[in-house]
Amino acid sequence: MVWEVSVGKKAMASSCATDPVRRSVIVTFDCPGAVPLFDRTSTAGIGGAEVRAVTFARFLAQDPRFRVKFVIGAANHVRDDSGAAVEVCCETADTNRRSPTRGLATHASRLAAKAVASLTKRALGKPCYQMFYRRHKTDVLCCFGVTNRTASVVRTARQAGYKVIVFVTSDRTLQDVCRRGWNNRGLYGERGEWCRFSLQHADAVVVQKEAQRKALQHSLGIVPSLIRNPIDLDEKNDLPCEISGHVLWIGRADIDSKRADLLLEIARRSPQTAFVGIMNVHDRDLYQTLRRTCPANLRIIEHVPFDKVEAYYRDASVLLNTSNAEGFPNSFLQAAKYGVPIVSLNVDPDSIIVRYSLGRYCRGRLENAVQAIDEISEAIDTRRNSRTRIQDYVHRYHNVHDRVRDLQSLIAQVLAGIDSGPVISSGGVSQRLLSASMNRSETCI
Repeated sequence: MVWEVSVGKKAMASSCATDPVRRSVIVTFDCPGAVPLFDRTSTAGIGGAEVRAVTFARFLAQDPRFRVKFVIGAANHVRDDSGAAVEVCCETADTNRRSPTRGLATHASRLAAKAVASLTKRALGKPCYQMFYRRHKTDVLCCFGVTNRTASVVRTARQAGYKVIVFVTSDRTLQDVCRRGWNNRGLYGERGEWCRFSLQHADAVVVQKEAQRKALQHSLGIVPSLIRNPIDLDEKNDLPCEISGHVLWIGRADIDSKRADLLLEIARRSPQTAFVGIMNVHDRDLYQTLRRTCPANLRIIEHVPFDKVEAYYRDASVLLNTSNAEGFPNSFLQAAKYGVPIVSLNVDPDSIIVRYSLGRYCRGRLENAVQAIDEISEAIDTRRNSRTRIQDYVHRYHNVHDRVRDLQSLIAQVLAGIDSGPVISSGGVSQRLLSASMNRSETCI
């Protein structure tokens, strides 16, 4: 499914008036799991990768030089509740609508295609082609996440002549690229060979933090571009929240990665503190077990729409993170937007919590997390003083307008055929480079 984000008729008319030959550069964002960010009726879980992709896409689309598309993994038409002017194109729904009896044949053909693709990958040692991108043209394709599917998208883009940028979304990628052999798979079945293919054959690779850049440069010899996660700081949520002063935990209800079980243990050790856990259901039986065994001071909520969840961040006293590993948690930015301190059990990306005094990094010790929550919750005066410091950090490093300028600069480099690396300045140099590369794309695409 393709979502085409409109850049506005007036802006497009102005652009065409100044240069009737030039057309907008088509930038397509590939992030199949972002359905709930466009369709409020969806109760599927939302991750940081999806929020990051949609934020980049919507703000990039405000520039009339770009025509932005967004690919999501929906099988049916969905209602546009995003607030942006979008065009929805659904391949499966359109096919079934043309012929009521074609749905079964389409399903059977997809199963056959998957079987053929699997055999092809085994026989040739190469990822299969993504037929979707052989039909839908673009200039630049932005893939979020490094998976087996990413390898197929990258191969298709290179064969079709599209430029492709791969965005690293998790530290798991740093381990996945080192895997060898067909059966040595990552958490979601990632093969090391395909992960390496994705990164080594992309025109550019974007990482979230300096540690990821250094690790990939060391393991693969590539030089990724560091573009920090963006967040919109201008729009504030003023919806009422049914609870305030709580410790907020948000993530997938699992015991392997996000470690929802540790939330329950920390809540038991702080019986005087109110906790709220917003849990995306990954395993229904596990979720029910967590609900059944949670202490009285912990309230578990299965789903909160993305446009309403900020109220829980705004009115929280602390954001708690218990994940074993993360890339750069988007929840950190959502909390920092409102000056809410962070207590993180195992994760401190690029040491920002310690370096910028954003809360407490507990170095894997539960007792440190319990102590930090108790101290921060009780120290009202200290919390007020830290709010400004936390908000200053997110304004300085994650403001969406600055980060989109970084992305524009990288797109300019890619279109101009310049090797990726540290993102160049968003000043006059990148603007001239972008204009030149756009003119060049007129003759090439």
